Amino acid sequence: MPPPVVGAYDRPWADEDLQLALWCCYELHYRGFDDVDKAAQWDLDILAFRAEVERPWLDWLCATYLPANATGQVSRVLRELVDHDDGPALAAYLRRHAKRGRDSLAQSGAVSTVCSG
Repeated sequence: MPPPVVGAYDRPWADEDLQLALWCCYELHYRGFDDVDKAAQWDLDILAFRAEVERPWLDWLCATYLPANATGQVSRVLRELVDHDDGPALAAYLRRHAKRGRDSLAQSGAVSTVCSG
């Protein structure tokens, strides 16, 4: 059976059919479905369909959210984003406000990493 024909998607973020089709394709790899052969995740027609449906979604995501200067090392770009953020620092906020949260974070070992400043 030939794979389904994918139409043009002018608003992929709002297209419920596109989102459902992507979810089904991704779910084959994540957990699968009852009564569906596990090998279906590697079916070439399904992979081709997923790539075709995924393209307008990824194009829209990149056009909408990818900064114009998204070149360079990830660590440098992330540091620049943090340095230019004018919000309160997480460590300072936790020291002032998150007593209960700090206790639960301490139990998980995350406080020494988050609040080390």
